[in-house]
Amino acid sequence: MLPSRYRSDFREERELGKGAYSKVFACRRRLDGCMYAVKVSRQPLHNDGDRRHAVGEVQALAAVGPHPNLVQYFGAFEEGGHLYIQLELCGGGALDAARERGERLPERALMAMVAHIGGALAHMHAKGVAHMDIKPDNVYC
Repeated sequence: MLPSRYRSDFREERELGKGAYSKVFACRRRLDGCMYAVKVSRQPLHNDGDRRHAVGEVQALAAVGPHPNLVQYFGAFEEGGHLYIQLELCGGGALDAARERGERLPERALMAMVAHIGGALAHMHAKGVAHMDIKPDNVYC
């Protein structure tokens, strides 16, 4: 059996969150010592449909390219039937978590956030990519 690329390349520090389809971990990459978010599919990719859907997400991330208001994509790989996506680790956490803690952002900060989200979406749309899942869980401060 081959050694795990995920286990040999990354050291999990903590779980950042989970959804219906994936879990996200804060991981330190052993090679460069930097912290990343690594998104791991919860269920194995059982068939070609699952694989096409997963590869579509990776291709969309790669096609969008860098933008100051988008989480940066670094790479992806499949191992043991699971998809692993290496992403920028955002230090501030999700907007939804701030809301759950009872934090209220000043109106000026909210307006700036809306402008940043609009700029990011405009960039994505110019690249032919639609997000399709805008929600506080997917907005990082």
